[in-house]
Amino acid sequence: LGESAEFESVRQQHSLLAPSNVGWGRRDFEALPLSVVGGRPLSSGGASLERHARMYSSLWGVRGAEESAAVIAKHVRAAPPGAATVMLAHNGPSGLGSARDDICGKDWGGGGGGDWGDEDLRLALSDVTGVL
Repeated sequence: LGESAEFESVRQQHSLLAPSNVGWGRRDFEALPLSVVGGRPLSSGGASLERHARMYSSLWGVRGAEESAAVIAKHVRAAPPGAATVMLAHNGPSGLGSARDDICGKDWGGGGGGDWGDEDLRLALSDVTGVL
């Protein structure tokens, strides 16, 4: 992780969770065989990548949806051959609808609605599957 003191509490949390953290990473469970690939850490959906751009750049060196998608896709491709791969992310990918009752639609707050999925996750999944 980067050196910015501004995000020290995030750095501490990451250090505590490091052995089990899969955010922008992968854990392989060879006995199953299973790989768990993590989406963007600390995502809160919607435009959170842009809202927290300084934190992602400072701590992880990732600067935008395309870079994030490339990191996620790299870990999917590096999973051991024959292993089932599971994506673990706080949100689903963008592009699955914007109505309150859509899978990643905003269903809270006044008015509701809006696609609250992660664009970087959509790009990564599209890259490795050709879907979305």
